[in-house]
Amino acid sequence: INAEYGALLSLLVFSFMSEKSVRYDRQLRLWGEDGQANFERSKVCLLNASALGVEALKNLVLPGIGRFSIVDGAQVTVEDLGNNFFVTEAQLGESRAKVTSEHLRELNSFVPGEYRDESPEQVIEQDISYFSQFTLVIATRLPENPLLKLANFCWERNIVLVVARSYGFVGYLRIIAPEHTVVEPKLDQQMDDLRVQSPFPELLSYAESIPLEQLSYHEQRHVPYVIILILLLKKWRQKHEGKSPSNATEKRQFQELIKETAAQWEYEDNFKEAQKAVFSWQFQPYSIPSSVQATLSDQNCELTANSSTFWVLTRALRDFVKNEGGGYLPLPGTIPDMTSDTKGFVALQKVYQDKANQDYLHLLQRVQSLLKELGRSPTSISEEEVKNFAKFSRYLQVFRYPSRSQELSPGKPEL
Repeated sequence: INAEYGALLSLLVFSFMSEKSVRYDRQLRLWGEDGQANFERSKVCLLNASALGVEALKNLVLPGIGRFSIVDGAQVTVEDLGNNFFVTEAQLGESRAKVTSEHLRELNSFVPGEYRDESPEQVIEQDISYFSQFTLVIATRLPENPLLKLANFCWERNIVLVVARSYGFVGYLRIIAPEHTVVEPKLDQQMDDLRVQSPFPELLSYAESIPLEQLSYHEQRHVPYVIILILLLKKWRQKHEGKSPSNATEKRQFQELIKETAAQWEYEDNFKEAQKAVFSWQFQPYSIPSSVQATLSDQNCELTANSSTFWVLTRALRDFVKNEGGGYLPLPGTIPDMTSDTKGFVALQKVYQDKANQDYLHLLQRVQSLLKELGRSPTSISEEEVKNFAKFSRYLQVFRYPSRSQELSPGKPEL
C-alpha cells in the first residue's frame, strides 16, 4: 500500500509540475527558471483595488507570483463599472477587495489570494506590521501622510514599495526601495569571455598542442578561430617586446599575419572569423567592468548578520577575484558558434567548461565559509544560485533610490 501511495503521489507531483511548465512555457524562455523561481517566491500586497492597481496586480498574477493580498475598504460603485474590468454590475455595493481578489484567483489557479476589507489608511495606522510579510507593496490612490508612514516602514525592512496613480492619459509610477540588485540581465547579446589576450594555463596549453602552421589545408580549416588568435598573438608578441596590437595600424598588420598564415585564405572561413574578431570586443584586453568593480568595492561587502544573499555572494566573489581568480572574474564557460569540426569544437568547449567549473567550486567554497562565519547553514544559498552568480558575475549591477522622506526634504536628494 505504501508503494502504491508513493507512486500515486509522485504521479500527482509530476502532473502538477508539468501543468505549471506548460502554463509558464513562454515566460520561462524569456527570463529562465531562476527568474521564474524569484517570481514564485514573491508575495504582493495591493492597496486599493482601483482600475490601475488591479491591472498591475493582474500582470503579476498571470506569470505566477507566490501569493497576493488586496487591502481595500471600498465597495463597488458605478464609477468602477466604467473603468475596472474586474467588477460587474451585479456586484454593485459588494466589497471591492473581495470581488477583485476572486476574479484574479480565477486567472491563475496556482496563485492563492486573499483580501482585507479595510481601508489602507486604517491598516497603516493600526496594524502596519501586517505589511512585513510581503516582498512588494503596490499603493494606488493613497494620501501623502499614510503613504509616507508606509514608505518609511517598507524602507527599513527592504520591502519594495511601488506608488502609482493615473489621471486619464497622465500618470506616474515611483519605485521606493533602498536598492535593486541585478545578477542575470536579459541582454540581446551576451559577451562571451574568451580570454584571448590572457589565456588561462589550460587554454594556452591546449592551443599550443595544435601545430597551426604545420597543418594541411584540410586540417587547418577546422581550427577554431579562438585558437588561431591565441597562437598568432603569441607569435606577434615575440616580435613586439611582448606587447599586443594596440592601435588600428597594428591591428591591421595583425590581420595581415592571420591572412598570411592561412594555407588557402579564400576557402578558410575560420581565419576570416579570426581576422574579423581583431576589431571586436573579443580581442580587447581583459578588464572587470567598472559597474562590477564598484559593486565589489561597496561597503555592503562588509557582511553583517542581516546581509542579503546578493551581498554574501558578492563578498565571496571579491575574495575569489583577489585570490584564486588572480584578478579575473569566474569564467562563464560558454563559447560562441564558430567554424570548426565537431571534435575540435567540443574539445575547446570542454577546456572552457572545465575552467568554469573549477572557478565555480572555488567560489562555492568561499560562499559556504562566509555563511558559517555568519552563523548560517552552509546550504542556505544553493549551489545553483552560486553557479548562476558565477556565470553572470560580469553583469552585476546595483541600483539605489532615495527614500520618500529624502524626496520630500529640502534640497535635491542624492541618487
